[in-house]
Amino acid sequence: MIRNIFLTLIFFFGPVLLMFMLRNILLLLRIWLVARAERSDPEIIDVTPVEKQSAPRWFYLAAILLGLATAINGFIYLQKVDNQITQYIPAHVNEQGELVPSGRESLRPPVAK
Repeated sequence: MIRNIFLTLIFFFGPVLLMFMLRNILLLLRIWLVARAERSDPEIIDVTPVEKQSAPRWFYLAAILLGLATAINGFIYLQKVDNQITQYIPAHVNEQGELVPSGRESLRPPVAK
């Protein structure tokens, strides 16, 4: 159960962090292009205060929705995987006389009631 919660958090925060990294890379690229274009202009010192712009609301909403979708998908997948009934098959000799190594698990056939 703890593993499922941990992996679900990774499925949520992973895409969100990737989207914010992509946004920051694009912002740095834009700053670099603007700085490169301004190198040819004469330097003018501007002392007017500049408001910092945050990301648009749709970006935050898209990041949260993508994170939730992947977290839900991961959680559902983990629930399916954990519910499969397996049985341990020890080392044995098969019909051809070859040794089959141990440590293998296989799906147990459903029990008829």
